[in-house]
Amino acid sequence: MIDTSAVAITKEQVLDQLQRHHNGRANGVHIRDLVGRITNSVLTDEAAERKVRKLIEELRLAHYPICAHPDTGYYLAATKAELHGACGFLLARAETSVAQVAAMLNTEAPDIYALLGVRRPHEKEKEAQ
Repeated sequence: MIDTSAVAITKEQVLDQLQRHHNGRANGVHIRDLVGRITNSVLTDEAAERKVRKLIEELRLAHYPICAHPDTGYYLAATKAELHGACGFLLARAETSVAQVAAMLNTEAPDIYALLGVRRPHEKEKEAQ
């Protein structure tokens, strides 16, 4: 296996790859393939994948609408619906952690969806019906 963790991967490389090839949910890319394209390697390692995930986190904090889902991989939101869907997915994951923290502190968990103005994923499904 090639040691891709020794390869310097930058935010600019990640963003460039997403902007040029992965706009919209239909063009999502899984982390292993994204790292492979950035490093020009068929074989990647977990350290390089963790690094790219961290760089994606930094890009999101810099206001880039990078979406992700286990079924589709990473992609730049092409529509507001894609962005809100990805935000709902992230919030659903966070909601479990928030509920655990609130329970441990013997308090009520805040409604993070309402605080951020994002509909709960199941509410979107009901509207579509």
